[in-house]
Amino acid sequence: MPKPDVLVVVVDGDCRGAAQVRRQLEEEAVRIEPRLFRLVCAVPDPHIERWYLEDAEALPRVVPGARPRPLRYKCGRDRYKNALRDAIRAAGVEPILGGAEYGEAIAEVLRPERMDRSFQRFWEDLRAALCALHAAFG
Repeated sequence: MPKPDVLVVVVDGDCRGAAQVRRQLEEEAVRIEPRLFRLVCAVPDPHIERWYLEDAEALPRVVPGARPRPLRYKCGRDRYKNALRDAIRAAGVEPILGGAEYGEAIAEVLRPERMDRSFQRFWEDLRAALCALHAAFG
């Protein structure tokens, strides 16, 4: 079975902190398959729903009429899930999966420079991995 050149793993920070989660993922990757692929960790801090809301212009482009409200960082179990759901409901849409069903479309239109530190770290690591891959295989 072929091995990946780049492996992207996405795991919520869940209030543990992105750096700690990333370190655990890196340790596990080395234990399982040392140096067989370049690992890129995407660790939304604290939850992926925060990334969906971070660029305030992205969600309304995907769900016209959605009204995301700015939230200060706070580690609350359903804080960002509820905010995403409420922003979508403001457009008169009932999010069947709580808003996760719009994740891919949001990712296509968001602007990385508007995102938080945890996203910036993921974006930089992904770009570095793809540049290294391009350099290796040109």
